[in-house]
Amino acid sequence: FDRSSKIVNGSYAGSILSDTVIKTGLITGNLAELDITKTVETKKYYVGDIAKYTIKLSNKDNFTVYDIIVKDFMPQGLEFIEGKVTKGSYVDKVWTIDKLNSNETVEFTYYCTLTKTGSINNTAIVNAENSLPNNSSALINVLPQNPDIEVVKKALNSVVILGDKAQFEIIVNNTGNMD
Repeated sequence: FDRSSKIVNGSYAGSILSDTVIKTGLITGNLAELDITKTVETKKYYVGDIAKYTIKLSNKDNFTVYDIIVKDFMPQGLEFIEGKVTKGSYVDKVWTIDKLNSNETVEFTYYCTLTKTGSINNTAIVNAENSLPNNSSALINVLPQNPDIEVVKKALNSVVILGDKAQFEIIVNNTGNMD
């Protein structure tokens, strides 16, 4: 199956197209190429940190794409905080866009709290009535928080006689992986 083929049975790669689309002839020739890219800031992450994700969606073809749905699965270990779309709306892990013009690019940027350790692969999938499905993932590795401090107490007086004031120096070092 290529982008210029006619869909005859109403399905492609496991994604079922509606009977309405096929009957009205909206998909009879070229299918749009929607490019989706999901990224996450590159840095060392620990449980409790906030990760910033960005999804960019571009219409690389010379015609408008309609009824676009981007599903962002946000696996276990990510707790959504807030986000902002440049076009459309975002509700319950679904970004919807009425239309995307030729060569237009839109973005969805959002923040999540990291709630578990290990690798977290976060995938977004785009579908539209006149395009092929596409997806993109961003992988991060979340480390456990290991707070640890070292305390050293040192007497500043070499000799202390009963009734004298003793002076001490206390040094505290953060030897863990937290600030």
